[in-house]
Formats: sequence, C-alpha cells, structure tokens
Amino acid sequence: MTSSSRSSFDFSFDQIQRWFERLISRTLQLDQTTSTLRGLFVAILFFATILFYTAARHPIGQLGTALLGLLVPAVVPRDLTPIQYLFSALGNTFFSLDVLLMTAAIGLPFLLALEFAALYQADIYEIANTSVSRRFILQSAFAIPKYQTLEIKEEKLSAEQRKSPFIQIGGPGIVKPNPEFAVIFERLDGNPHFIRAGMSKKDRTLQGFERLRRIIDVRDHTFHYEKIIGRTKDGIKIEIQDVNLLFSIWRQSGNTPLNNPYPAHLRDLYWLTYQQVGEHWTHAMTELVEDHLLRFIQDHTMSEILSAVGEPEIRRQVALESTIHRLAYGQPLRRPLRFIYSPQMPQPLTPPSFIPRPQLSNFFKSFTQEFPLAARQRGLRLEWINVGTWNTTHPILLDQHIEAWRLTSENMTRSSPRVLEEIRNQARLQTYQRIIQQDIFLSIAQLTQQGYQPDQIYYEIVRYFEIQVSKIIAEMTAQGKAIPSRLLTARQCLHTALENYLSGSGATFL
Repeated sequence: MTSSSRSSFDFSFDQIQRWFERLISRTLQLDQTTSTLRGLFVAILFFATILFYTAARHPIGQLGTALLGLLVPAVVPRDLTPIQYLFSALGNTFFSLDVLLMTAAIGLPFLLALEFAALYQADIYEIANTSVSRRFILQSAFAIPKYQTLEIKEEKLSAEQRKSPFIQIGGPGIVKPNPEFAVIFERLDGNPHFIRAGMSKKDRTLQGFERLRRIIDVRDHTFHYEKIIGRTKDGIKIEIQDVNLLFSIWRQSGNTPLNNPYPAHLRDLYWLTYQQVGEHWTHAMTELVEDHLLRFIQDHTMSEILSAVGEPEIRRQVALESTIHRLAYGQPLRRPLRFIYSPQMPQPLTPPSFIPRPQLSNFFKSFTQEFPLAARQRGLRLEWINVGTWNTTHPILLDQHIEAWRLTSENMTRSSPRVLEEIRNQARLQTYQRIIQQDIFLSIAQLTQQGYQPDQIYYEIVRYFEIQVSKIIAEMTAQGKAIPSRLLTARQCLHTALENYLSGSGATFL
C-alpha cells in the first residue's frame, strides 16, 4: 500500500523536470487558445504591476476621497466639482512622473524586443515590410490583433494574398476555402494540416508558423496536347496530334452530398502534396499519360498502329464468313471435303498482327490495367481521353500506308449492302442537284435575259422535262426494257400541265 502511494506521487527530480518541461511546452504552444491566454496573462500582469507600484508609491487616501465625493459632494473642495476632483486625484496618482517612468521602464523593453524580433524575422524570411513580421509576432504570441481570414477562391493566390503573413511566414490565422478547393498546410512538427470547406472554424484555424504547401482544385480538369512525338518498334517517328484529357483527383463514383460535391481522400491529397515534383499537381497526370502513350508507340510497329481494322469491320467479316459457310454446307454435292490434321502437313501462315481501333481508343480503360493502377497510386483518376490523329514525318512511307489503308477501307465498305445503298442515294442526290442547278436555274436565267414572261418560262421548263422523259421512254422501248410506272405517270403529269397551260392561253397542244 505504501509503495503504491509512493509510485502515485513521485516527486523525484526527473519527474519534476518532466513536469516543468511539459508546462513550458504547453505555455509556449502557438494555437489560438494558448495565445489568447498568454495575452490575457501579460495584460493582467502589466496592469497589476502598475497598480501595485502606484499604491505603494502614492497613498490612495486622496483617490478614496475623490470616489467618496461622487456620492457625498460635501467632502469635495468648493472650487472643484466631484468629477474634476476625481480626475485630479487620478492624475496625481497614476500620471505622476515616477509612475510614468515605471510604465516606460516596463513597456519600452517590450516594444524594443518586439521591434528587434520583427527585424530579425523579416531578415530571415526576406520580408521587405517589417509590419508583416510585427503583426505575425503579436498574433502568434498574444492572439492580437484578431486573426485574419484567408479566403481561397482560386488555385493561384492573388498578389495581395501573397503579401500576407499567411504566405510569407505562416499561421496563425483562419482559412476559408471554397468547396471546390482543398488546402494543405504544414505544421512545425512536419505533419500536414488538411482544410476543406465543410470543416469547423476550429479545424480551419492555423497554428503559428503553419506554411502553405499546396492548393488543389478537386474539380474535373481538361488538358490538350498539341503533339506527342515518339518512335515505333521499327524506328519510325510518329506524332500523335490533338490528344485531349478529362481527369480529376481520385474519387469514388456515385452520388455525392450537396455539402461536399467534390470529395477527396486525405491519402491522395498527401501524395499530390509531398510526392509530386513540380509547381502544379496536374503535371502528374499529363506526364503519366504521355509516358504511357510513348511506351505504347515503342512497343508496336508502324503497320500495327496504322491498321484500319475496327469492330464494325470485324463483325462484318465474321458475318460474311458465316454466310459462306452456311451456303457451302447447304449443298451436299458441293460440300467441302473434311480432312484430318497431321503434323506432317505444312503449317498455315500466321495472320498479320494488328491493333484494332477500339483497343487504341480504349487503351487507358479496358485494355490496360497498368495505367488505372498507376493513376490511382498518384491520387488521380482519368475520366476520358480522346486520341486524335496519328501522323509521321516520313512522307513516302506515309503515302504508302495511306493508300493501302484507303484501298482496304473501300473494299470493306463496298461489300456491305447498306453502304452500297447509301452510295446510290448520294449519287441520286448529286444528280438532282446537277439538274436543278444546270438545267432549271440556268434555263430560267437565260429565258429571263431573252425577255420571256414568267408564264412563258414555266411553259418552256415543263416542255423541256416532258421532252427529256419522252426520250428516256423511247430509248427504253427500243432496248426492250420494261418501262417503270412512275416514269409513265411523270410523262402524263407533264403532258397534262402543258395542255392546261395551252388551253388557258387559247392554243392547242400538238
């Protein structure tokens, strides 16, 4: 029992020393509460010292009489009012020469120490204006004047904000960021201090000497590459032009609350602050994408990259082979012979390798697992990427590939009925356009220039088309072809329109 009591109340020298060091550390902390308590303690100590010195040097009898005179005016001299007598007593007591000298003796060293400390700090931090250092020391030591508020509205600070003690020296102060920003400060012990918009005022209050490390815009960002130049596996230089990115800091997909529309993990903010080299954190994503694109070019040959085979062509080829196979086996007399494979038979030729266009477009999403993992380790997320045009600086080789690419594409498209129908429609529309521009508009202009009236121009145009349709019908009859009913109907409509015009003008149609 006795040993337990002794262990509970250990007053050894080491224990007292530890308590004393802990008390000093707690007293000299740079948080707002401790600074406010220090300021109150220094102010109370200063005024208590002046009061005790004044009471010791000057009897307070006259001051007590002056205070009593406010209630009993009879004790006040006749030539003075109670208020005048009170101010006279206060002046004789607190504003006497010895009290003023005592006040200066206490306050002047404090002001000199403050000024020397401000000059020393301004010299260390290379601050031109010592008032910034003076304000910082007063706020850190005594929480006076009131803490400033640093509002974060942009990822880059304004010129006025860069002059504040927040940036030039550090805290204390209060940070107020917008919801789309995350601000990272660093405390004296090296630990990061993450600040977001939804935090309380206490969590957004900086301690002394907290330095700003980075401001991160957690919204979606876009980036455009003018060109990315690399060499293929066979040594050909290739340029990727107009590559666009849409990325952001990593966040889980799904619904987000309205009070926190851009959530961010502290681990990702820490990596982008301490593991990213460079002024701007977005360089981590742009350099990563460029590195993977260059690696992709280096791992493939020129013919693989410029292959024009895509998903539509592959599906069309599979459907065509299935149709041929079904028709071949649907005729028993012409069914292809079956054979048994033998190792002595010659091996079939290996098909040429190619990179399908969807694999090239979705390179960073479904076909590659390395990039999402690398981006996640850096606290980033690639939302979308658009790979633009692929170009090469070798014109002869480029023309050869483009010609082969064009022929392959034309052969693939011409084998599709839908594409052929589309070509027919385009040719038909071009013919309509040529007839309207050359046969109608040009004829109208010529007849107008010759002095024809509008009704006469109408007659000439309709008569022209009636003659053309009659020629087509005559040619088809001579060739023994069946005449479409639409063509006969068109000639009849034109013939009726001419008859109506001539009957209205008193003429007869022949």
